[in-house]
Amino acid sequence: MSKRIAIVSNNSSNLINFRGHLIKSLVDKKNNVLVITPKKDFSINFEKKILELGAKISTIPLERTGMNPFQDIATYFSIKSLFDKFKPDIVLSYTSKPIIYCGLVIGKNNKINFFPNLTGLGYGFTDNFHFKRIIINFILKILYKFSLKSSTAIIFQNPDDRLLFKTLNLTNNKKTFIVNGSGVDTDFFFPTSLPIEPKFLMLSRIVADKGVIEYCEAAREIRSKFPDAKFQLAGSFDTNPSGIKYDQIKKFIDNKDIEYLGHVDNVRELLHQCKFYVLPSYREGTPRSVLEAMSVGRPIITTDTVGCRETVVDGLNGLLVQVKSKISLVDAIKKMLVFDDVKINEMARQSIKLVKQKYDVSKVNQNIIEIIEFKK
Repeated sequence: MSKRIAIVSNNSSNLINFRGHLIKSLVDKKNNVLVITPKKDFSINFEKKILELGAKISTIPLERTGMNPFQDIATYFSIKSLFDKFKPDIVLSYTSKPIIYCGLVIGKNNKINFFPNLTGLGYGFTDNFHFKRIIINFILKILYKFSLKSSTAIIFQNPDDRLLFKTLNLTNNKKTFIVNGSGVDTDFFFPTSLPIEPKFLMLSRIVADKGVIEYCEAAREIRSKFPDAKFQLAGSFDTNPSGIKYDQIKKFIDNKDIEYLGHVDNVRELLHQCKFYVLPSYREGTPRSVLEAMSVGRPIITTDTVGCRETVVDGLNGLLVQVKSKISLVDAIKKMLVFDDVKINEMARQSIKLVKQKYDVSKVNQNIIEIIEFKK
């Protein structure tokens, strides 16, 4: 029997890139799917892509960052109005604001099966709390406590986040599941041979919590001893509270320690051109860029932290480094540069093997569909 399914996200591009296959799978099962995204992200091109998947689209006045109470109230009532009209049987929401708003709107309406997807806990739950993080963390815990009461089941992307929410008593004794990230299209992100040039690539929003500064500082130190090594950084500057200003990385760009590429659409091409992929993030749900790099067959350097450590078996398909440690990152990069071709190519093969076993998008989507077909 077909269902009316609402999917609520805080970012239209992520919705297409990360959930496009899931939307298509749900539509193919004869479900009536409504995609709800921020009004500021709307474009005719985005609408065309959603309609091509067989879904419908509506927008809400959602700001991904910021704490404007008037904006929050407007978003709440906008979602409520859409739910009243669409009358969803199932609601899937991603990231903190959509999860919180949807949970509060649904409340005690037991006709709606609500499946919040915690794809990463973000700024408010990242370590090294200073005053602003402490306040945001406090507010988020209260809001999660109320909103998750409405959930049918809660979906996490790694065991650490699930354990944290259970420890904080935020899951309200609801059923919880873990899915392996948002999945990756292993046919689209197909493997290629490793290039000879020792080129490192980092793809991320330009925010401190992604380890951008550590990456730049490590690049500067490595290039003083290995001048043939190249370091690329791609991604957009962000309004996140830990966002970095251009001036903070300008000196690394001017000194040619890194090549800053800005926002890119040709992610696959960049991954094919690099030899190693680096993401020294402080915390993730499951980093999509790492999965894509694994899928094309690249050795990975990432941090031994929440969400990231699941993607790398240290020494097998990459290397794990300490969080916020330039020294640890430099050491790992040096190791990659001196490993012989046999070792590097074996790491590449293991990345491909691991991503196909755990993170293929068809497997992840099937897991999600099985969860949302669960009955109260």
